[in-house]
Amino acid sequence: MKLSMWMIVNRLRDFNIKWYIESDSKPNLKSARMTYAPQCLQISQAGDDVICRGGDRDYFLLEGMDYKQAFEVLQGIFDYYDDWDEQIRTAARSGGFQKIVDCSWPIFHNPLALSDGNNQMIALSSQYGPEDVDEEWKYLKEFRCSSIESVDFFKVFSQNIDNSLSNIPQILESKSSRTRYNIANQKVFWQDELCARLVLIEKDRTLNSGDLQLLQHIANVIAPYLGSGTLNANQKYHKDVFAEFIQDGTADRERIERHLKYNHWDCGGMFRVYVIEPREPMRSGYTLHLLRRMVLKLMPYTSVNIIRSALVVIALEGSETHQNLADSLTKAWAADKVNIGVSLVFRDIYLLPYFYRQADYALRHMKDTHSFGTFFFSRCAMEFLILETDPKNRYYACHPDVLYICGEDQREHTEFLKTLAVYLSDERNITHASKDLFIHRNTLIYRLKKIQDMIHADLDDPYTRDYLRFSIYAVLILTGKSFPPDN
Repeated sequence: MKLSMWMIVNRLRDFNIKWYIESDSKPNLKSARMTYAPQCLQISQAGDDVICRGGDRDYFLLEGMDYKQAFEVLQGIFDYYDDWDEQIRTAARSGGFQKIVDCSWPIFHNPLALSDGNNQMIALSSQYGPEDVDEEWKYLKEFRCSSIESVDFFKVFSQNIDNSLSNIPQILESKSSRTRYNIANQKVFWQDELCARLVLIEKDRTLNSGDLQLLQHIANVIAPYLGSGTLNANQKYHKDVFAEFIQDGTADRERIERHLKYNHWDCGGMFRVYVIEPREPMRSGYTLHLLRRMVLKLMPYTSVNIIRSALVVIALEGSETHQNLADSLTKAWAADKVNIGVSLVFRDIYLLPYFYRQADYALRHMKDTHSFGTFFFSRCAMEFLILETDPKNRYYACHPDVLYICGEDQREHTEFLKTLAVYLSDERNITHASKDLFIHRNTLIYRLKKIQDMIHADLDDPYTRDYLRFSIYAVLILTGKSFPPDN
């Protein structure tokens, strides 16, 4: 294991030491030597002291020590880190993440927490009890997941100074009564997915660059095992709950409900899915990470994942930041770099996989027609309804207003869907429609006003009227009803 000068001096706190080390000192030292050798810590006597050089600029002094004694101490530090590195690698292979956290305490002398992609705890330093740190630590120990306040803190951080593009750990200043101490935050990615987070709390020792480098080292070691889901039989690991739902169809209601609270979402709110794909495959990885960072800055209370070489964004419809998401991405530097497929709006987060399919289909349709920019699924929904074979995918591809009116009719025993169907079939002629419905003209006008209050569709748009008519037919067929709807 290669060490930095900061990692070495962190093990020398009990000695009389003075250091002159740049903050960006890199971990490139393989061992201690008493003569010069590349990528080695050079030890030499300087009067009563020992000077230790780790390159052209960085060095530290061990005062009142013989260079031979210093060599034994310093080589022992290299050996110590090698033993620790072997320990955490062995533990990672067997899914022993609690062991990794506990055996890292002599390295950091501070509390360490490891959580998964859903802010659920995987391991916490056992050297600290519930009352030993702060309110958030107590909450983690009791409930095994992050509090909403803590998640808010990280979301605000991602808006302001998050450096996730290069995934460099950073020290965050405490600004809450729940988190009494500063923390170092390290994200763990595997195959472009955020699968975990390491948080080191600055309680008993001041953090420095060496601690951040060691956090990054742990992240690199554990990422393949967390990303592949290899854990002990009694441990339950999960990646991001929405990414898992989209890819595997797995819907754990407890975790989804918690994630909704983290994002301040209502389960029955109106959502939309965006699938964003770089136009240049050669730079797609870089572009996706940059886009992810941009979206989180613009909309911190969203779900943003990289799935199948595309950025998948799930956003709550109606917020000011959301309304301009596609415009913001396409008008910014990404205008000529990405294509965006956008789903219909939907009112139940548990329908997410169907609407991800729509956004992905819109993106594929755009590529097939050699188009660029942003494409809404609604513009190809009728084609999808004809070609799709899965009944549920077809049902949820119907115009959202038609599905909403259908639900209202079932709940309130009204005939709004029938009214809209006949009104559109009669080319919006109120006289003809009222006769076909066998109702008074004023009754029809009243119903149409109620329908207008319920829907968002622009009935003056010819394509929208065709889509509404097509959706009504599809819903009636898929639900086993006739057209016009029976009384």
